[in-house]
Amino acid sequence: MALLLGVAGVLAMHGQAVRGQQAACGTLVFDSLRIDMGRLEKDSAAVAVFHFRVEGGAPVCIQRAAAACNCTVATYPKEPLRPGERGQIVVRYDSKGMPPGYFRKVVVVRSNASEPLVKLSVSGMVRREKKI
Repeated sequence: MALLLGVAGVLAMHGQAVRGQQAACGTLVFDSLRIDMGRLEKDSAAVAVFHFRVEGGAPVCIQRAAAACNCTVATYPKEPLRPGERGQIVVRYDSKGMPPGYFRKVVVVRSNASEPLVKLSVSGMVRREKKI
């Protein structure tokens, strides 16, 4: 019986510690997770800006923001952001060498926030070359 009560007590304390850690983490709150870049000319580039704010009880450090393809590059704050601060991640898509048609690219943002991975996406349509 004492063993059972001891185990229950340890489990209860562990649950409180986990909830305390979650409350101490900062959170990235994005205005939008998807941006439509519209129509692009072939061999041109477009930029999308993802705005966010930091909430919670601790600063957030963005460690990486990257896409799987070199055609999509993300620029992000390198310094820690305190709760209440706003920031932005700028995503540039370059259609040079890409086939015409619909595209969708995903940028994975890695941070020390309560949700360590966030996926942002950009999409649009690359027009075909005009024949003269």
